[in-house]
Amino acid sequence: MRRALPRVAYAASVVAAPAAVYALGGMGWRLDLAVLLVVSVAGFFVGFAERAAPFERVWNTSLGDSGVDTLHLVLSTLGVDALFIASAGVFPRLEVWPASLPLLAQVALAIVVGEFGAYWAHRWMHETRLLWRVHLVHHSARRLHSLNASRNHPLDMLVLLVAAGGPLLVLGAPPLVLALAGAFAITHLQYQHANTTLELGVFNWLLAGPELHRWHHSRVPAEANGNYGHVLIVWDVLFRTRLAPEGRRPPADVGLFAGENLEERYWPQLLSPFK
Repeated sequence: MRRALPRVAYAASVVAAPAAVYALGGMGWRLDLAVLLVVSVAGFFVGFAERAAPFERVWNTSLGDSGVDTLHLVLSTLGVDALFIASAGVFPRLEVWPASLPLLAQVALAIVVGEFGAYWAHRWMHETRLLWRVHLVHHSARRLHSLNASRNHPLDMLVLLVAAGGPLLVLGAPPLVLALAGAFAITHLQYQHANTTLELGVFNWLLAGPELHRWHHSRVPAEANGNYGHVLIVWDVLFRTRLAPEGRRPPADVGLFAGENLEERYWPQLLSPFK
């Protein structure tokens, strides 16, 4: 039960999320609002799986971080997302997107292209001292659960959105394709950080699931500097940054390196890169 439930919940969620956005879009809903509603509903299912089948029971207990993560969700993530959507028109359009492909093929292509940009942006955040000072806000989480998927500095979010979404806008990907890919990606990211026993088995060579991502949150730099994929792990495989030590359980000790921590307050975390 503890293994099967998260798998069923994950599979159902990542399929139902884009399907629901497609249906709502057909009913005349604004696509961005449809995505917001659908991934919010998916979050409730993730939360249920965390309670029913936790990877670490202690991670279901707040460390004074729930309020901070909620502010990051509303301000750092949703706020920057809204800003990016509102400014999408500033990107030049080449209109070379293969719109004649079946819709599912276009969504898959959008995820692959977007992940390429996100992979390199994420990797550079780890390998560039200046960018790491921004990105370490995300790594300051001392437990992993679905809500801290949104623990991101606004500058971190902006870089990732431009790197992942910018090329798709320039290529001329249709709004529906972007919305469906976004619904899949955001739902997946909630499970990627979730405190569940979800195991993807052979799909860990395709998807950046929680088993791999927990290594990325290790306090050991050699373990954390890898598995940069958000949705897909294929770019990590190609560029040899995939990490999955055999015979070892992913770490339960997560957070910043060398025992460092950030204060669990929103504004100090926002100001931390500039100190």
